[in-house]
Amino acid sequence: MLQTVAVDDGRPLAVPGIVPKLSASPCGHRHNAPGLGQDTDRVLREIGLDAAQIQALKDKGIVQ
Repeated sequence: MLQTVAVDDGRPLAVPGIVPKLSASPCGHRHNAPGLGQDTDRVLREIGLDAAQIQALKDKGIVQ
């Protein structure tokens, strides 16, 4: 079963629905996964890289 959700830019996206369906534990799609590169700067800062090091990785095409 596929479920249609809106991605951050508003486009619809078909994603797998939640299986199994449990009557006592209903669930659903809460939020989308981050886009490619969306969290890169935050994660690299968390592991200790500074802005110049992050920019160098971007310039070399290693990260987006």
